[in-house]
Amino acid sequence: MIDRYTLPSISELSSRLAFANRYLGVLTTVAAAQGHDETVRKLATLEPDVSAWEAYEQIHRHETAGFIEWVRDSVGTPHRDHVYIGLTSSDLQDTAEAMYWKEVWTQVLEPLIEQLRTRYLHRITDEPQSVRVGRTHGRSTQLAVPVNELYGRATRNLLETGDRLRGVALRANLSGPVGSFSSFLSYYDATVVARGLGLELDNFSTQTADRHAMAEIAMQLVQLVGIAEQVATTQRLASISGVDEFVEDHLDNHQIGSSSMPHKVNPIKSEQVCGLARVARGHLTAILETAHTQWWERDLTNSSVERLAWRDLIGLTAYILNVMLHAPMTWKPKRPGNFEESTFYQYNQAIQTGCHSRDAYRGLK
Repeated sequence: MIDRYTLPSISELSSRLAFANRYLGVLTTVAAAQGHDETVRKLATLEPDVSAWEAYEQIHRHETAGFIEWVRDSVGTPHRDHVYIGLTSSDLQDTAEAMYWKEVWTQVLEPLIEQLRTRYLHRITDEPQSVRVGRTHGRSTQLAVPVNELYGRATRNLLETGDRLRGVALRANLSGPVGSFSSFLSYYDATVVARGLGLELDNFSTQTADRHAMAEIAMQLVQLVGIAEQVATTQRLASISGVDEFVEDHLDNHQIGSSSMPHKVNPIKSEQVCGLARVARGHLTAILETAHTQWWERDLTNSSVERLAWRDLIGLTAYILNVMLHAPMTWKPKRPGNFEESTFYQYNQAIQTGCHSRDAYRGLK
């Protein structure tokens, strides 16, 4: 993630400290399900130490093993023997990832979707008479069409995409070293753990998380990005010279650079959204390849993709929605100009007065 294109809330949820807390939550809930009550109380006293974790990682050359060894050394004997029993690094990471997605969805993305929908609904209600010149294949028809149909479609699509995302969940992956659970962490125990973490248990994990579900979420995130991009694209096209129907007000009088010149006033935010949308779709490609080519047992081809493409796609989606939430939406009050300049207008009027389409077409100047 690049800080410039990441909301502070996403940065916080994606940080190592946040994942350390999730890892501790999984370890504590597993120990409780296994009946190690004293160890649970000891784990509850731990404060995650990212620097110490990174130092252990350097020693053991393994991210998750480094964390586990730090926890075990921190709780000491005899509790160290009751930590991480019956789990694998994939169990810990995949379950924490499911927790991460649930937090991102409920705390950031779902509220952003609803706020953007509300903004577009207000735009439709507050300025119902706004119009722009209708076009077909990029050519002016000199007929007025409502601006708000653009935002109306976006409002509907945001609602439908949000509903789809709400129906997809990442599950807890707790099936152990060979994917069949164990005497250390039985299917029943794993179900209790998943419920304690607020997740559904993956009954068919085969040692790996269900990346088909992750790919479905990624697809819908790209759909959200696309909804924003379509609005931004229309706004960009409406702001070009000769059209001049849209202006993205630059409210900061201290802004400098060519984009702030009075004769330009570039739609900076709309342009930024359209550029970042391309990056988001690139991340989707990597996530789809990971989802559909992984082995049915554990391997390491997925973790690097998820630390980069998956997290970055989430961050970009939140950032783009936030940009569209706060970007200006100023349409200039402009009525159609010279009707005689548009052959489409002449054609359309001839059709409306009863002329056969073939004759109207031949009669155009």
